[in-house]
Amino acid sequence: MDTAFIPIIVSAVSALVALGLVIGHLARVGRDTSRITELEDERRRFADRLGLAYVAGDTRGIADLPLQLFRTFSPEGVHRVASGMHEGRRVRIFDLDVAGSWSGMDRGIGFWRHHCALVETGVRRPTTVIDPVDRLDRLMGVRRASLGLGDRRFDRRYRLSCEDPPWLTRVLDADLRAWLLRKAPDVRFEIADDLVVASRPWVDRPSLTKYPGMIPYWLGVRPTTPPLEEVKSFLSLLDTRDLGIAGGSGRSAAT
Repeated sequence: MDTAFIPIIVSAVSALVALGLVIGHLARVGRDTSRITELEDERRRFADRLGLAYVAGDTRGIADLPLQLFRTFSPEGVHRVASGMHEGRRVRIFDLDVAGSWSGMDRGIGFWRHHCALVETGVRRPTTVIDPVDRLDRLMGVRRASLGLGDRRFDRRYRLSCEDPPWLTRVLDADLRAWLLRKAPDVRFEIADDLVVASRPWVDRPSLTKYPGMIPYWLGVRPTTPPLEEVKSFLSLLDTRDLGIAGGSGRSAAT
């Protein structure tokens, strides 16, 4: 081969590689735009069914609320917000977009978001987090500080924190623990003053070759709707144990 053609060939190959990268980027942007449009349409329908007002961005100051959720997951932003009164309580439904990290570890598995449902209860309670241990964390043996309740199965599946551990031990009885394991195994619950927020993680475009545990997300078998029904059921069970009546009373439960 005439060596004079080598620079031309190298330049042509470089141009093709660059063109491929540009096309790939544009395809990803197109997929992202399409996915966000799908989420926005889905959330509008969800809001309409419940009679809630919908806005695309965080015009309600949700990100300023004193929730560990926003400090734990390095939020990229609060989006697709639906808010209003629902069954006598103010609720806010939103997506919390999180890029690049999960459980404090950069796993490069795609783009995470949390579908969230927040309820203002009118009942002040100790700051509490009930956080399911991520399946990948369990497989990788990641351990983090947590309160223990003496229930081996539950303690293995959840990380717990509470500013009033005796209160949590009292309300998180065997029946409530069983409900969490059975009905909301992938939902994170957080209590802050009179706010209760439930969040369910979701990931777009996971790397299945690195993390086969993401197959349920890839196949779409994990729910994409905000966990509103789960937080309502959790509150009903919590009110029964904390206040002694179903549905709560609006008075402070703090001592």
